[in-house]
Amino acid sequence: MGLGKTLQAISLLSYLKICQKSPGPFLVLCPLSVIDGWVSEVGKFAPQLRLLPYVGEKEHRRTLRGEMHEHVKELSLSSHVPTLPFDVLLTTYDIALIDQDFLSQFPWHYAIIDEAQRLKNPSSVLYNVLREQFVMPRKLLMTGTPIQNNITELWALMHFCMPLIFGTLEHFVSDFKEAGDPSCEDTEKVKEQFKVLKYVLGAFMLRRTKSKLVESGTLSLPPVTEITVCVDNSGNWGHGGLFDALARLSATIPNTYERASEFGDLHLGDLHLIAVTEDHGVSRTSNAPQWAGLAVVQSYNPRRKVPRSSISIADLEVCLAKASFSAAQYSGTVWSLFSIQNTFLLTSGNLTLDFICFCD
Repeated sequence: MGLGKTLQAISLLSYLKICQKSPGPFLVLCPLSVIDGWVSEVGKFAPQLRLLPYVGEKEHRRTLRGEMHEHVKELSLSSHVPTLPFDVLLTTYDIALIDQDFLSQFPWHYAIIDEAQRLKNPSSVLYNVLREQFVMPRKLLMTGTPIQNNITELWALMHFCMPLIFGTLEHFVSDFKEAGDPSCEDTEKVKEQFKVLKYVLGAFMLRRTKSKLVESGTLSLPPVTEITVCVDNSGNWGHGGLFDALARLSATIPNTYERASEFGDLHLGDLHLIAVTEDHGVSRTSNAPQWAGLAVVQSYNPRRKVPRSSISIADLEVCLAKASFSAAQYSGTVWSLFSIQNTFLLTSGNLTLDFICFCD
């Protein structure tokens, strides 16, 4: 990660457009989470490329399609050569499926698939729609996920790019079945097949590793910092005095959630960090500080969602700092905020978590 794959891909598109005079169009498919990164990098390093982020709600995409149609119609009347209003169309996997009837009409000169591990299943809908419906004879797959010793997944990626060279799965598996079988006892044959496989892949794969970049001086990284945070698995919320202090300042978890929802919560995925003030009517011990507390609860109302963009990081940091102070009052342990960003990392996906990382 962070080894320059995106910049390499942008450089390739720039080379095709500027040096090879390719008319395009070029297609970039990626997860929604990296759309902004692509937009930023293209604008910074290749401003000569006309980039169209084809994302957004249904109505917005309909408007974009209408604008494209009008642009092509006007230029076709004047030059008799249909010209698209973009060089690179940037969109997501999901939108590629939803709007496949529209997007598959373009004869894509080159397609770049970011986070290409999404294509490791040859039976998936995405894999087959892109392979069968889209016209893209030249493809570049980008991934930072190591290829596991799974012959089927490896074949799926290579067959997607070059179906004529990497034929049927059955033929590919028969050639390298020992290499893909962890229980195979013929170690010499396994080594030989791996050697052949690496030689074949070497003609099609460009691999960048951190060690090579550091060795060449291209990449300079600070020393790795490791922080060990201990939590228990007894059902209690976290380890130490932090959550004990919070428990003294709030009612039961469901009641706290229902009460605080009237005043607005700080939502972080599956967790809710709820600022509960004295005005909310929460009883406090006489020795508690003037602020009331910060309750950390699981989502008792999954339908009530708040976009992450609406979260105030500054407010959240203040709340967590107050929570740290309260913990110190009750347990004598001084807690400091580990990293505000780690609260996001801990709540990604469908995991149900009941703690946040802090360090002494």
